Amino acid sequence: MADITYADTRTRDANTQKVLSILPPIETASPDIKPVQNVEPPPVSRPVDNHAAPHTLPPIQQEIQDTAQPYRPRPTYDDLPTGGTIGSANALTATQLTRGQQNAQDEAVAQLAYALGYGLVGAYDALTDQYSDNSNLLFPRDSIEDASYELGHNIVDLTKDAIDKAKDTIKDLRAHPPHFDIPKPQIPNIELPHLPEFKIPGLPEFKIPEFQIPELQDKDKPNPYPKIEQPKYPEIPSDLERQLRDLDLSHCGSISFGISYVTKRLGEYFDEKTRSFQQIEIPSSLDEVMSLHRAWASKQELDTSGISTLAWLESGGATGSIYNENLGNNLTYRAYQGIGNAIRADGSPGIRGYPNYYASQSIIEITGLRTKTAINSILDSFTFSGRTPEVYRLNVSNSSNKDCPLGKPPPLPDPPPEPPEPDEDCDCMAKCCPDIDYRKIKAFIDEAISKLDLVAAIPISWQIRNEGNRPQLVIQCAEENGVDKDGNKKYKSAMYPISVPHWNGSPGDKITLPSYIKGNYEGIYTLSDNSKVTINAKNEIECKRILNAIKPHISQQYLKDAYFKGGVIVRDKPIKESRVKPRYGRYFKEGQKNNKQDWRIDFK
Repeated sequence: MADITYADTRTRDANTQKVLSILPPIETASPDIKPVQNVEPPPVSRPVDNHAAPHTLPPIQQEIQDTAQPYRPRPTYDDLPTGGTIGSANALTATQLTRGQQNAQDEAVAQLAYALGYGLVGAYDALTDQYSDNSNLLFPRDSIEDASYELGHNIVDLTKDAIDKAKDTIKDLRAHPPHFDIPKPQIPNIELPHLPEFKIPGLPEFKIPEFQIPELQDKDKPNPYPKIEQPKYPEIPSDLERQLRDLDLSHCGSISFGISYVTKRLGEYFDEKTRSFQQIEIPSSLDEVMSLHRAWASKQELDTSGISTLAWLESGGATGSIYNENLGNNLTYRAYQGIGNAIRADGSPGIRGYPNYYASQSIIEITGLRTKTAINSILDSFTFSGRTPEVYRLNVSNSSNKDCPLGKPPPLPDPPPEPPEPDEDCDCMAKCCPDIDYRKIKAFIDEAISKLDLVAAIPISWQIRNEGNRPQLVIQCAEENGVDKDGNKKYKSAMYPISVPHWNGSPGDKITLPSYIKGNYEGIYTLSDNSKVTINAKNEIECKRILNAIKPHISQQYLKDAYFKGGVIVRDKPIKESRVKPRYGRYFKEGQKNNKQDWRIDFK
């Protein structure tokens, strides 16, 4: 028997290199196909047997060899539409699809999704500024895949070009805005009528009367000693940043101070360049943040006396981050980074929602030079984008040094000059009393007068009901005036009154009223009988703070239906803003009917 060479019916997978046994499908009739009447059955074809075909490759291997592409199986349709004609698209859609038609539809959708995937790959490469050349790929794309990739790539390129052109157009309009020439009106020349000349009548002459400076009556009386002005030390500014910049703190020991940047965040946007969300921010201040926070605390009936800027900022603690900076020329400092704090727009704690406020917090310790120039250089190094930080605390280790301007006691007066030697020709008083220093006597008198209470308290009247005869307590407030040698606060004369009608108390009560900042905001609290409590403060927050401390001491029957109103009062000369403290109150039982006080109460 002759030798027969059988064709190799195995092939290898292009990716896994596994041997695949590929056989042609055996064609069998589908049981779902019903015989068509009056149609002769097709002749039975002889089965194709490729196993014994000598020197002949199967169709699948032949296709792989001809196309040099991996084999992609194609679906086989078990049934095909037979018989009849379809005249329109409506008839086609109305006819139920057979399994073969459904498989063809699924294959078309799959091919469309397959091509869409290459289109999305091309779009992503265009977004990331990449391009995959088909000729450089290990497995090149076929024509449909390559066309889908190019289409996605070109669509994104055209979109990016259109966006860039729009940006360039906007930049050009901003850089070169259009100018419109306004026609200049032609003003006709108008000749003014000639005015007749006239002369100013002459004024009558008058003579200035002569006068002489009167001579001293007693020429033999000695001239008094000239008044010696005591040296005046420069006033220490209340602003901490001004203290750091203007004062020479080199003699105060080690120096540390706290700084904060306050930002109001309005929202966020997506930055295409960084591919991240960025905050929309504007600068704010600690005064604005603390005013909102104290107002919120007051509405919640919380104690606002303990809410200070330093405690609020440093309540979050520290991050543990410490770094040393060297600006050169021995300008060095150490920074301790803090967590900071945040509030919402209504003043409540938290950071959710917009707008909100965030205040950073850092402690700066100067480790190098501590001169005025060095401190100013360090402060200037924290400036960025035109913003400078706010200084909220300042600490020195040796404020008691005689050359340190902080915490310095008032200077002692210069010693009096030596009295002149008695002359034989002078009178007896000069001989027998040479040691009398009249300046010391005057100083004692001035000090005694300053301790006297010379400010009068006068009850006021209100319209409607009983005129001004309602009982009232006149609270007298004094302005703060530094500290004494023991560190206790000193006050000026109590010359700022607050009249409180229907005071419900007695002279033996122990009452503490907080200090507040007086100013141009006038708040009026009207009671049920139309009597009023009028307070002039810096703003509404300061006004309501002292008012809330006074209200519990007013008879409750007059607080029903009471209301508050206020606003900034415009004056030719604004009220000086300064911190004042209620010192004492005088009670008038009959109001203006009797201006003699009934009793007095001192506040803590």
